[in-house]
This record gives sequence, C-alpha cells and structure tokens, in this order.
Amino acid sequence: MTSINSSEKKLKLLASNKRLAILLFLDKQKTATVSEISEALSTSIYGVSQHLRILRGANMVLATRRGNNVSYRLPLKKDPLIKAVLMSVKSK
Repeated sequence: MTSINSSEKKLKLLASNKRLAILLFLDKQKTATVSEISEALSTSIYGVSQHLRILRGANMVLATRRGNNVSYRLPLKKDPLIKAVLMSVKSK
C-alpha cells in the first residue's frame, strides 16, 4: 500500500465525528472503558463498541483486558497523521 493510499484510509476513518471524538477523549483521558467513553460522549455502548472495533482494526487504539473490563488507549507512539489531526482539532 502506498503512503497516499494509507493516508487516505486513515483520513476516511477519521471522517466520523464519533471516531474523532473517541480519539480526542482517549488522548485526554489516556485510558477508558467502553462505558466511560459512552457516558462522556452521550453515545450508546453499542455505538462506541462498533467505532472502537474499527479503530482497533486500523491500529489507532489499543485494548487491554482487566478482569471483565477492556480498557482502551492510544498507542504510545502515535501515527504522525493521526497526531497532526488531533492537534489540529484541539487547537480550534
């Protein structure tokens, strides 16, 4: 996959307001469960779970199981494109 195709795919994933909001929330909170994200964004648990599944598939978020709960976080080394988009949105 070329760099342009890869960037296009990532930008398409970020075109969703909810996915972008989830990434911004995780950037601020560092780690959160589906329930915490759902409550903070006033979105259904099912909806948040579906967006997280997509973000995990693109390696934009990581999941860690703790007992019965799964915590989500951003990778320690963020993709430069994702980092730039988050910084741009935060500055507005």
